[in-house]
Amino acid sequence: MIGPIVSDAFPLPHRPYPSGANTPVADGAVETVYATLEYAAPPSPAIVGIPYSLQSSTNGGAWTVLTGGSGNSGTTGLITGSVTVPAGKTVQIRLFTPTFGDTPIATQFSPKNNQSNWGSFTAP
Repeated sequence: MIGPIVSDAFPLPHRPYPSGANTPVADGAVETVYATLEYAAPPSPAIVGIPYSLQSSTNGGAWTVLTGGSGNSGTTGLITGSVTVPAGKTVQIRLFTPTFGDTPIATQFSPKNNQSNWGSFTAP
């Protein structure tokens, strides 16, 4: 069954970690970031094979790709990456998905950059 057709559809991270909160971690901790990408409109099936990039920033301006944080979403829509949190820093996380053509569940995905509420990690 094909899901609803929405001209401005976008991937929605389901149960992301971290999830919008500032998560305290140990100095130099390596944290794994993950989520399952779902189509935003109901019935919200998993999005398989969509290109993505999980990115981090310690200053809100210069974004870098997380270790293992780019590619295509897995067979369950899973995306993942790891980031090292430097001492005394807050690391913000965002999801970047490029414009993506037709899929079995939507006509086209639009860019959904700057998932600013994705979350952050802070080392004391």
